[in-house]
Amino acid sequence: MRTTIILFFLLISITLTAQPPDKCNKHEEQIQAQKVAFLTKNLDLTVQEAQQFWPVYNEYEKKKDALFNDEKNLLRSMINNDKLSDKEMDDLVNKYVDLQQTEAKLAQEYNIKFKKVLPIKKVMMLYASDHMFKRELLKQLRNCPMPKEK
Repeated sequence: MRTTIILFFLLISITLTAQPPDKCNKHEEQIQAQKVAFLTKNLDLTVQEAQQFWPVYNEYEKKKDALFNDEKNLLRSMINNDKLSDKEMDDLVNKYVDLQQTEAKLAQEYNIKFKKVLPIKKVMMLYASDHMFKRELLKQLRNCPMPKEK
């Protein structure tokens, strides 16, 4: 019952903050809703824990997504490197390593924050559940036929 209530409020908050729907956003919202449900179930959060945890987790995910986008753009620049000087290539490589370090620092920072709002066992389960969700999502994608473009 507690999990159902938490899930209900989280899904409402996701729906209220959703961007105008298009195919990509719709899929992202569905995946996010699946992830919230998966983590809520696996972590067995109390109402109080959920109230403290989800804002911290959402903030972490937002920062991780921003770093992922930066990395994706940087990797595009690295792939299209035909006309780059050695200096420009060196700068790109250094930026890539800096981004990796920033991601590690972010993980350390939020590990501390998660431990402040959840018992250590649930923090451990968060990391394991996050990994399990990614594996489950990849499994679903492998078993799902690709839609034909019109």
